[in-house]
Amino acid sequence: MTLWLLIAVLAPLPAMADVPGRGGGCNTVCSLDNRPELTLSDDELASLLAAWATEEMDAPSLPLETLLFHGDSTLALLDGHEIPPERRSYLERELSRDRAVVEMRLVDVAGVVRGDLSPRPVPLIQKQHLAFAQTGSLGTFVTAGRVKRVGLNHLWSRW
Repeated sequence: MTLWLLIAVLAPLPAMADVPGRGGGCNTVCSLDNRPELTLSDDELASLLAAWATEEMDAPSLPLETLLFHGDSTLALLDGHEIPPERRSYLERELSRDRAVVEMRLVDVAGVVRGDLSPRPVPLIQKQHLAFAQTGSLGTFVTAGRVKRVGLNHLWSRW
């Protein structure tokens, strides 16, 4: 992660800014307006629950990972399906894990730390703007991004 931030800071590329006619800026660069819909149908959920029932409950498997990936959709449709209480409890507990701790350091080519972002919890899926501390001559430095749960023990992050 630090490497990507380092490239973003030190690369000789024009900054992304809201300039009329040129695009860029947070509203267009970071926007996910054209993202695919991340919802499950009731039939898809039923199929995933049936497949997960044949797997070890707390082991990584494609059905469980898919149920977790589609967290909100899974929760919204879960009441219409009969699943064993222990599996329901496990799935609901996993889906209630809705935060990740984010920590970053900005390091230059000489290995000097030029800024840091102390560990802080951020909600999953929601876009965040986080300010680095101790940036010295860099001035104000803010990173924007989000974290999404994509499986049992896997997070995806874009900053």
